[in-house]
Amino acid sequence: MASHESAADTQVVRPRRHGWGDTVARRAMSEIADSLRQLGGFEVCAIEVLRSDEMLEFVAIATDDPATHDEHDGVGSPLSAMYPALDQGREVGVLTFIRAEDMTAEAFDRMSPYGVVPDLPPSDDPARWHAKDMLVAQVHDDRSRLRSLVYFDLPRDGLRPTSEELTVFERVIRPVLHTVLVQIEREEFAQRIRLANGARAVIRSAAPQGDVRELFRIVRKQCREPFRAQALWINTIDEFDTLDVVALRPPAPEIGPQVRAALKASLVEAWGRQAVLIVERDHVWGDDELDRRYRAELTAPVAARGLREIVLVPIGAGPDILGLLAVDRGEDAPRWTDDESSAALDVAHDLGRAILNARAHERELAATAELRRLDHHRRTLIDTVARQLQNPLALVSGHLELLQDMDLPEDARRSVVPMIRNTARLSSLAQDLALLSRLADVSSPVTLATLDLAELTTEAISQVTPQAEHRDVTIALSVVGECTVQGHPLELSRCIGGLLDNAVKYSRRGGRVEVDVLGDGKVVRLTVRDHGIGISSSDQALLFGEFFRSSDPAALDRSGHGLGLSIVHQVVVRHSGTVEVESARGTGATFVVVLPRADQPALLTTW
Repeated sequence: MASHESAADTQVVRPRRHGWGDTVARRAMSEIADSLRQLGGFEVCAIEVLRSDEMLEFVAIATDDPATHDEHDGVGSPLSAMYPALDQGREVGVLTFIRAEDMTAEAFDRMSPYGVVPDLPPSDDPARWHAKDMLVAQVHDDRSRLRSLVYFDLPRDGLRPTSEELTVFERVIRPVLHTVLVQIEREEFAQRIRLANGARAVIRSAAPQGDVRELFRIVRKQCREPFRAQALWINTIDEFDTLDVVALRPPAPEIGPQVRAALKASLVEAWGRQAVLIVERDHVWGDDELDRRYRAELTAPVAARGLREIVLVPIGAGPDILGLLAVDRGEDAPRWTDDESSAALDVAHDLGRAILNARAHERELAATAELRRLDHHRRTLIDTVARQLQNPLALVSGHLELLQDMDLPEDARRSVVPMIRNTARLSSLAQDLALLSRLADVSSPVTLATLDLAELTTEAISQVTPQAEHRDVTIALSVVGECTVQGHPLELSRCIGGLLDNAVKYSRRGGRVEVDVLGDGKVVRLTVRDHGIGISSSDQALLFGEFFRSSDPAALDRSGHGLGLSIVHQVVVRHSGTVEVESARGTGATFVVVLPRADQPALLTTW
């Protein structure tokens, strides 16, 4: 925890609302908050960003309660109001968990005007989540500066997380929290660009997605002639203490650590004044104190190397110094002018922004690589779990079927039937998980065969007929034209079955499902249409994601694990096709799968 001042007054401070970020940045933060909420199994996730005025601002609130979102979105609060509560929590990595019973009344009073206390019934159970419990993640940058606080509230299971659960959760959310930092730094960077005078042509030649070292290489090459430099040196201020400053190295004696520290401090101060330092043979211009104390040490390299002067240009962005550009002017070069100082500082602003951009890009690459690693680990885990479940479930299912055939007492038979049904559901889930893992593996090619999509559809209808009859749903099939495709029979059967299963499941009792298979020129079109509860436009955007379950109460009444349509989408993509949905709440849904005919090229290149 960073050090802070204790504030005695409890006066409520309300800074200007919506002081951080534009619409795009806030939308990105909202998506991150919703991802964190889903990842952790919480009803609420809120993100506060620390602004330059030391105020925290809610920039994203993921909640199912619109009133809470509208009341607190964009609201600011003093950082000092949060410290007393955070100091009383238990830290697990970047997470701090504050139990209600551990928080003093003073700390709660300091914080409560700026937060939300959910309406939960009181409980004496120490394992239950209490209304005043807090789980907070602190986001720091690479200089250990606090940049954001992320709050989690109302766990869906109603329980406080254990130490082990906090440890696992902290490890899982670290990469996502890093995207919060990237978003904050990106927004900060964008604002600095907006206020800048514009990039110099010499800087525009730098690759926008290059790393810092590549940027410096281009600067040394491109800036030497415009700066009329005999030599040019550039590096970050962080490395100033350990690397040689080429402009100040032998044949003159190397400057010592005391001089180096004073020069670094002077450069920091010069950036604040928007000034440069000019070292001539007999004087250091730009800092009288530096000249008075270290003139001999700093001017010696100029004479020893036969130079007219060395110009030290601080590089930064906003108030922060990021690096140093050292320009050697030869004896025959013109004298450095004030106009050149102004132009050099303009370039220094451009360089500072380029450094920030390169650093953010490097972090994004690292974060992307980490997310890919985690995704691979997740899929491997899912595949392992699915495969390990299948054999035991098959064994249990077989024994349950044997029990069902035996002459059992009625009460025992009543227990066996739901056990068989639920074992079948678990087996189906395990099979879907294994299939989904295989479909997501781009190294696993599709084994193609020439198939009649109409025949596969007929077989799939026969599989869902018992379910349809149970719900009194009629399935009508229409086949027109030549419907052969190239594909994997099991994958396409599972795809068609998933669409039919959804159509029957979400139809009303006594409803009708219409299935059309049409050989239409170069493609085969499969249409599955129901007249059931329909799908909202917001749900349609997420429909094909893994484990997606609609927020519509009518849809939640139907059982399911949220993998069917994800499998449909991945199968269609693997078969170079497309899948679309047209629906509205209460009007049913129409899914259209389009695949290339067996004698036609792919509609979509997937790898």
